[in-house]
Amino acid sequence: MIKKNKKLNYKKFFTFILILSFLGMVFSGLATTERNNFLENKDYKSALCVEGEFASCSSVLTSPYSQILGVSVSSIGFITYLFVFLLSLLALFNLKDNYVETYFNIIYFFGFIFLFVTFIFSYISAMILNQFCTLCLLTYFVNISIFVYAFIFNIVKSTCA
Repeated sequence: MIKKNKKLNYKKFFTFILILSFLGMVFSGLATTERNNFLENKDYKSALCVEGEFASCSSVLTSPYSQILGVSVSSIGFITYLFVFLLSLLALFNLKDNYVETYFNIIYFFGFIFLFVTFIFSYISAMILNQFCTLCLLTYFVNISIFVYAFIFNIVKSTCA
């Protein structure tokens, strides 16, 4: 007979999400800065982005798809990562309260949103723009990692119930 470990390690979960969301803030913050540099100076050469036949941060970050209602997608990403970061931090300081499950569910929901957004923007990059942005790919990695980690944690959580 297999013994089920009834104690979930929410501390590890929220710590890992905290790290991932911090990385997301760094990458989206850099993408916002690069976007602004490309818009202000057409001759700007980025030290962060790889430029090549299918790689062009300037093309992706300044495309019509790079903003929603006049706000850059990277800025929206930064704000969203900041929200997840603060929520994870709040959860880490309140592990013993009854809201830990709510914190997890909100982050799990954002994981689905991150995955959906990643699919949309990677499709736009690959199929419409035919260009990829290094910083965007890094945010896609963060998005997928947050989703996968929350998804696996949710499966483990449901088997421990």
